Formats: sequence, structure tokens, C-alpha cells
Amino acid sequence: MITLGIDTAGPAAAVALWQGSASTGKVLVAKSAPMARGHAEAIMPMVSAAIAEALGEGHKSFTAIDRVAVLNGPGSFTGVRIGVA
Repeated sequence: MITLGIDTAGPAAAVALWQGSASTGKVLVAKSAPMARGHAEAIMPMVSAAIAEALGEGHKSFTAIDRVAVLNGPGSFTGVRIGVA
């Protein structure tokens, strides 16, 4: 099982892909960029790059992702909305 994690609630934009469970899984790729503003513009290119890096090597597509997890705070309301969207 592959999970895409998205965090836009805090002072950074971050994405990660991992395979397996939370306790026994393996991180495939993680990307983070500190920023006070601009999460909306930064997160989709980060997601695309992470997917290409992690799944492209195995010649898998976006459909290989089984679930999406989004951090729901604490953080700014706008940041949380960006991640969920």
C-alpha cells in the first residue's frame, strides 16, 4: 500500500510517499520547503516531483497510490484548506 502525505498547515510545505504501514513502512521520498506563505503555489509541483521520483523508478503511475493523508493542523485555516483541496 502506498500513501501520499501532504502538509501545508505549518511553516513549511511538505509531501511524502511511503509504502506499508505507519509502523513498518518505508519512506519512498520526502520533500519539504520552509515558507511562511505560498503553500498553494508550491505544493502541487512538490507532489508531482515526489510522485515522479518515487513511482517513476518502478514505472508505476499515479494510480499506484492507495491513499492520501493530509495534516489537519494546528495551523492556518488557509494552509489546511490548501492541503485538503
